[in-house]
Amino acid sequence: MSQYDELKRLAEAQPVKEWSRDGGRQPSMPGRELMFYVEGPEGVSDYEDWGFTRSAASYIAAADPAAILALIAENERNQRMVLSACMSMGAIGESLGLDMDSDGDEMLGMVAELKAERDQLRAEIAGLRTGYEAYERVNAELKAENEALVSALNEILQVTPMGVEAFGIAALVLGELSAAAMGKGEQ
Repeated sequence: MSQYDELKRLAEAQPVKEWSRDGGRQPSMPGRELMFYVEGPEGVSDYEDWGFTRSAASYIAAADPAAILALIAENERNQRMVLSACMSMGAIGESLGLDMDSDGDEMLGMVAELKAERDQLRAEIAGLRTGYEAYERVNAELKAENEALVSALNEILQVTPMGVEAFGIAALVLGELSAAAMGKGEQ
């Protein structure tokens, strides 16, 4: 039986789950300050016709059975989450070959090392990504230049008669450019 079982049983047994505090009443004895009453399962509280101070009545009304049951439910959820986290940590520790009976310094040290290694890998990936992006830009620029050269050589071939030496040079360069582009697996 947990420490909350009796409190839970009593809260569940209450017919009215939400209590409230009234706006305050003048006590029957003159000269006393306003007294506040809690409206709950048995009607309105009345402690020898005195009631409670504002803060006491507010506290009692706030600690109604609905609030108590909600707190117990939240506590039970938190206990399950902590148990799950502990089990996960145990599984992680065992998979890393750690002594789970130690005080956890070894696991914390390994986690710190893994984080540092992860950060190093992220930095390396960022560097590789930057290098690859630069490569892609240069490749695109070279491809554009190649296409411009091919276009210019085609124009030269169209306006130059076949017997002229410039025609032969333009045809040779055009062939070299085409072979180089095909050899690189033109993308």
